[in-house]
Amino acid sequence: MDACRERLDAAVADAAAMAEARAAASELAVRAAAALAVRDGSRAVAVDQHPQRLSREALFLLVFGSRPGIKSGLLRRFGASIVPDHPEAIAEEACLMQDVMPSLRREAAKV
Repeated sequence: MDACRERLDAAVADAAAMAEARAAASELAVRAAAALAVRDGSRAVAVDQHPQRLSREALFLLVFGSRPGIKSGLLRRFGASIVPDHPEAIAEEACLMQDVMPSLRREAAKV
């Protein structure tokens, strides 16, 4: 988990690296939720159980990851044989990062 956080922190100024870091974080969430569900067995699917909630949250991250760069990274990580190429996504992510960078820097300075 620490390596995943470090990768996200290091990717702040690089849209392509951020997409890959977010894909890695989403994959980690899915794998961790799956491991917890396997460990807890059938009770893991009950609505009031922690593994069930974590599984829903991990699934949300997969849906949230529908931005092209993250989606491509997730598909590669999950072993998809065909991963769509999305060069326009990199440009879109770069524009987003330029908009977000000033506020991220301010937040980082507070820590």
